[in-house]
Amino acid sequence: MSAYVKSLDSNHLVSSGHANILDPKLADLTIPTLDFGTWHGYPLYYKLTVQQFNDMITEFCQLAARAKKPVLLEEFGHARSNQNAAAAYAMWLDTLTRDRNCAGWMVWRLVSRQDSGRYPVDEHDQFDIRNDGSAIWNILKAATARAAQTRETRRASEILQEAR
Repeated sequence: MSAYVKSLDSNHLVSSGHANILDPKLADLTIPTLDFGTWHGYPLYYKLTVQQFNDMITEFCQLAARAKKPVLLEEFGHARSNQNAAAAYAMWLDTLTRDRNCAGWMVWRLVSRQDSGRYPVDEHDQFDIRNDGSAIWNILKAATARAAQTRETRRASEILQEAR
């Protein structure tokens, strides 16, 4: 399918959207018509600790570097009911920002208030990210600003190196 999409529009970025957690991890990066890879991270579902998942982030970013393709942590979550949820997001987002091999991240479900003035009910997995001033919201907001600053700093550094 990626070859078909590329035949229609060679400038169209294509990815599989695959979770890519199981071995061989990120196997779809070998498909030449895929421009970038994705993976999903739900540590409790995979019976991983917060730290083990953090180590997995580093592993996936290294796999991306070896494949010479960017890889996004396309969706991930840690239930708001976990006492360590904010600390977990802070750790993971810091790792994703610091590692030059990490292309970026996207949360699973960013939600806003509904017409009723309330947030949608999320009784299933509690992965919703809400603009509610909570610790999790503030950590994601700060991580976004840090990622943008890091990108700008890297871009400026590359321009200086090219000028030399």
